Amino acid sequence: MSRYAILAHGTRGDVDPFVALARLLRQRGHDVTVHTHAPYEEAVRRTGAKFRAVDDAAAYRAHLRRTRALIADRSGGGAAGYYADPELFLDRVSIAGGFEQIRAEVDALVSGPGWPVIVGRLHSALSALIAAELTGAPLCQVSLTPFQLMTAPVTALHLTRSAGARLNGLRDSYGLPPVGRWSPWLARADLQAGLWPTWFDQAGPTAPDEVLLTGFPLADQDGEPVTESAPGRDDVVLVTGGTGRMLHDEFYPAAIAGLAASGRRGIVVTPHRDMLPDRLPDGVEHRTSLPFDRVMPSVAGVVHHGGVGTLARALAAGTPQLLLADGGDRPDNGSRLARLGLARSLGPADWAAETIGAAIKGLGPTGPAPMTGSDALTVLADRLASLS
Repeated sequence: MSRYAILAHGTRGDVDPFVALARLLRQRGHDVTVHTHAPYEEAVRRTGAKFRAVDDAAAYRAHLRRTRALIADRSGGGAAGYYADPELFLDRVSIAGGFEQIRAEVDALVSGPGWPVIVGRLHSALSALIAAELTGAPLCQVSLTPFQLMTAPVTALHLTRSAGARLNGLRDSYGLPPVGRWSPWLARADLQAGLWPTWFDQAGPTAPDEVLLTGFPLADQDGEPVTESAPGRDDVVLVTGGTGRMLHDEFYPAAIAGLAASGRRGIVVTPHRDMLPDRLPDGVEHRTSLPFDRVMPSVAGVVHHGGVGTLARALAAGTPQLLLADGGDRPDNGSRLARLGLARSLGPADWAAETIGAAIKGLGPTGPAPMTGSDALTVLADRLASLS
């Protein structure tokens, strides 16, 4: 039996793959502790893994609000603040509690007998880097999308400009020397893994040769149960922007207006009702969640934000998809799918109701996606075994 400590930050789409990895490692008989945001406790405990909260529910909600406001600021002020303010930088990489959260995570990761294999997300797993340095524990850094790898130099730049001095102060409290060059420090993991397939990688800037590409993990948590009246594939279009609030202000209004212009029925899935128009068009209903693994194969198409978990689930189901992609990794994800002829992607400049409506009307078969099954986490778990 090996010990694993998994550090998972972000929204549900970011956390789900790490929860699924915990489930697989527990099935193999390993001791697993997942360090993540308080709202994901139940999902973690269902896997049989131990749970350690990195924050509380109120701090996590406040983090989501701050991050959404920062991302939505298109005047330039938000970006400027991101460069100058260490706390805003940490919000952007999903460290909800700032430097105190990093300290608490380090302390939790180095506690207990022996040193576990530590698994964390690239950019956000700053505490994992420090803990591995303190203990010599093996470290795996996971990128969820190609864009995360592509923007690693930007993270190093932000550390240099804003958060690096504070982080070096934290390191000093553990007796560690200051970091002078952040890029090599951020890349010091024993294993780098990317949770996407080679064919997706080759549709844009490619990952370095040393990165293990696993394929897409199809990791869903349960949503509201599907009733007997659930619509069929030719009857309804699914609209979702994921579970987070880090969306363009016009994402849901534009998607819903486009749905109305298309004349098709729809289900809008988001836990945040306040992000939707007060009144939904006839034939459009709202759900807080749905089990996408069961629903996706039964709808005519999906309009979504470009999150990698949603696009992978749509590809696996053969469901036509339209991406309204803005912010972070989403435009890059959309461009890769468009180059492969597997989806259409529209940026905010093209979000007129008529344009989106025409695209929804045109949703149709895209040909078979080059999916090879949901073995991505098996590939990763097998390689992690070599570190333990």
